[in-house]
Order: sequence, then structure tokens, then C-alpha cells
Amino acid sequence: MTLLFTLFASVLIVDGVLSKAPSCYPNCGAFETFPGPSSPAVTQSWRSKWQLWRADTLRNVSYNDFVYGEDKLAWTQTAFIQPQMMAHERLFYDPINEKYTVQKYLDYATKRYGGIDAVLIWPTYPNIGVDSRNQFDMIRDMPAGFKDAIDELQLVHNVSVLIPLNPWDHGTRDEGVDDAHALIKLCGELGVRGFNGDTLEVIPSEYWSLAVQSGQHLLMQPEEGGDARSLNFTKAGWAYWTQNDAYPTIPPVSRWKYLEHRYLPQVCERWATDRAPGLQSAFFNGAGYESWENIWGTYNPISDRDAMAIRRIALILRTFGGVFGGGCAFGAVDFRPHDNQLIADTQHGAVYTSRFQLQQGFAIARYGRLGVGGRVGVWPVSSKWLPTTLWTLINRADQDDVVQLQLSLPSVQNTTCFDLWNGVKLTTSSISIEANGYGALLCIPTLLATSQDLQLFLRRMRQLASTRLSSLSPTVWMVSQDCRVYAQSQKTPTNNVDTSEMVTVPGGSYQFQSHGIEIEGQHRPGIDFQFPWESNPQLY
Repeated sequence: MTLLFTLFASVLIVDGVLSKAPSCYPNCGAFETFPGPSSPAVTQSWRSKWQLWRADTLRNVSYNDFVYGEDKLAWTQTAFIQPQMMAHERLFYDPINEKYTVQKYLDYATKRYGGIDAVLIWPTYPNIGVDSRNQFDMIRDMPAGFKDAIDELQLVHNVSVLIPLNPWDHGTRDEGVDDAHALIKLCGELGVRGFNGDTLEVIPSEYWSLAVQSGQHLLMQPEEGGDARSLNFTKAGWAYWTQNDAYPTIPPVSRWKYLEHRYLPQVCERWATDRAPGLQSAFFNGAGYESWENIWGTYNPISDRDAMAIRRIALILRTFGGVFGGGCAFGAVDFRPHDNQLIADTQHGAVYTSRFQLQQGFAIARYGRLGVGGRVGVWPVSSKWLPTTLWTLINRADQDDVVQLQLSLPSVQNTTCFDLWNGVKLTTSSISIEANGYGALLCIPTLLATSQDLQLFLRRMRQLASTRLSSLSPTVWMVSQDCRVYAQSQKTPTNNVDTSEMVTVPGGSYQFQSHGIEIEGQHRPGIDFQFPWESNPQLY
């Protein structure tokens, strides 16, 4: 068996099998998305082309949306913010006192960027391979109290828990059954709500069938996002939308979100230091975000600017996410990316909009959910079918300080519109949006405009809007490492030590060279270990 291992490694070779980055890297965006229109002039023909593609694709895969009728999976449509958390995260587990600190971890996430909706707890890679234990052993060998910590996350704080599936795990202890049976059994024992398929484009439908047979309805979250056929049993997946390590200026559209508007992509860009392009792309598509900071033991923190953006984006997404049969905007039936009818003037070509609208026949007054301050509000019931429209806006320009936009809002009787990003009612036909910034508009039936929960949401957004994103630091700081000298053992040295295999190293000056084996993070400062003579952790 060939085995290479290091605590903070991002590569592992076991019996010649390499744990690798997604197979589509670095051009996953070309597979998971399709490009936006090259100019406003071609938008109509562009939309017609992709609407035809959508109809043909859904027919060809015999799409059936039965999975969206499973009440036990309703949470997946509003689990917008989900970090991958390393099992050795010190905010989650205190090794000195040997206890889990769930509240400490959640308090950190809430203080930094507004909290989380789900968490992928990762006990396996890169530690797997240090001994004969397989991926399931690594999860079972979590310190005592792991099941209680999962219960606290899910039952007390309503944060859904996922665990990993590492299909490349070969050469370790034979589990005696295949991965599908082993994983589904373990999910049932722990009571988690789903799992992430590491390196997988598609998680085989066998996993879904086995879960249902065992009485479980699990979220199956493929790292590479899935494909059209797997939409029949997959409600969410990670999203790598860069092309050659960069996001296109014209925001791309998620293929799977466009096919099934209730599908939830989770944008992942774990090594990014400027997260604005990824956050903008996610917000434009009504998608979620992987707020991952502890990457295989290396800390890549979210900047203060991006943390505030996540806080405001998440509040909008959660409030209007929709979980009841299609509910509100982001769970809507009509997702219209690159809706260029909203902006009246065309001089601001770097501002892009998407429209989320309830299909005629959905009464949002009956099922409107506003998760503000931990409360769930139900809007007044109406016997009428009522239109509700929400737009997200992003400004790709980074030069102008603030852009003033003239709007062309639809004229609908008995409708009231709000600038959600700033938390105010629209009284004019214009809004402002920062460079590299965001915006959101909502038009709802006037009878809903006085909802107490809506007013609480607007008040909170006004408070957040008092701090402009541009006033916050975009800088990502690096955590340095230091060597600590522990007290020497007080045990009396023995004189009968076998020194036959020892080599005497004479004192003097030596030149050291180091080389890490990580395949992730490129050569950015902060990766690997920091020797006493280095100014920061580095590969070389």
C-alpha cells in the first residue's frame, strides 16, 4: 500500500487511488452554468433558446418533481448558508475539557456573517489513511457525545447536519458492505439529514432508494452539482461556477436552477480571498453559499466586507425563501435571469438583474414565511390569487462609488414595492447600488405590506444598511503559527535505552528545505506549516 499523509494535506494516495479536486476543475462553470446574453439586444433570442433547452431537457429525462412533495426535505429549499466544518474545529470541540461546544460555534458564525442554516461536519479527509480505519470508522470514532451534538444542532437550533461520503476511500478496513448500505445505516444511527458526495458529479440513485427503504429522506448533495437526470432525486448540490479560476463579468446562469427553480445550488469558492464575485453570482441565481473558512486545517477567513454582504444576502434569502409547496420568491416557479425590463436606463451596463415571481395560482398570503428574529410569521389569508415579484440586482462595476438606477416597475393595481436591500418602501422610481454591490426589490399586494413580520425585516435591513459595504475592509488576514515549548517530562531518564538505531546529530548551523504535498491553495501564504524562521506558513 502506498500511503502519503500529513495533517493539513489536500492530497491522499491509498493503493494508487488519488483523492482529487472536481474532475471539471478549473472550468466547472462551463458545465454547471450557461452564459448570459452577450448584450441586452440579444436577450430575447437568448431566452427563447434556453427556454427551449429547458423544455427538451426535462422531457428527455422524464422529470418528476415528486421529491419536492417530501415534507421531511422541505428544509433544503432554505438552507442557504452552509459551511463545511472540520471535525477538529476548536470552536466546535474543546479537546482540553473533552466536550462539544455547539453554542460557541454557532455564536461565532452568527457574529461573523449572520449564522448558518446547515453544516457539513467533516471527520475524514485528510486524516483518513493515517491508519487502517475507513471513512465510516472515522465518523464513528468522533469523541463521545457526537450524536448529542448533532441533536443539539438540529433539534435545538434547527441547523441541519450532513456528513461526507468519500467514494475514493480504498485500501482501508473493509466495511463488509458497499458504501451505499454503510452510509445510509450510519446516517440513520446519527440522525443526520443528509450527506455530501465528495468528488461526485452525480450520487447514484441507489443511495436514495436505500434511504427511502430505511424510512429516511436524506438530502443527497453532490460536490460537482449533479446533472439533469439526477434532479429527480437531488434537491441541492455544490456549485463551482468559475471558468479558468474567474467569474465571467456577465453572470452565468445555473443550469440546474434554471431546469428546476426550487433546486438549491451552493456556491463553493473555498480559497477565494475576494468573495464578492461568487456571492454576487449566487445572489443573482437565488443560490446558497458555502461559508467555509477552516479548509483542511488552514484558515481562510471571510473579509469584513464579504461577511456583511453574506449577512444581508442571507436575511433576504431566508425571509423570502419559500418552503411550503413553492411558497415565496426563491422557491418560485418562475425564475427569470437577466431580466432587463426592470432598469429603465441602459447606461449602467454592469448592473444585472434576475426576477423571481410566483406562478399564477399560488396564494402567498396563505403560506408566506418570514424568519425574522427566530419568529415565523403567517401573512393574512386571502381567497384571491396574488402576484408577488422579487428582483435581485448585482453591480459588477468597481469604479463608480454609487450608481443611481432608474427603474421601470410593472404597473399593477393594489401593489406596494420595497427596496429590500436598504429596508425602505419605494417612493420614487430610482434606487442606488454600490460598486461591487447588491440590491433587491419586492413588489407585493398592498394588503400584505403592513405585515408585522415584514416590518421587522425591513427595520433590520435598515440597521444593516447604515453601514456601507465599501466602508468595511476587503482584506483577508492570515493566521500565523508559532512553536510552543512544553514543559519537559519529570520522569527520570533511563540508562538502558537501545541506541543501536539512533544517529547522533552534531550541533551546528543547517540549511533546511521544506516542501508540502497539498494540491489545494496554490502557493498562497498560509498553506502548510510555519517554521520558526519563516514569516508565515508556506508550502516551500
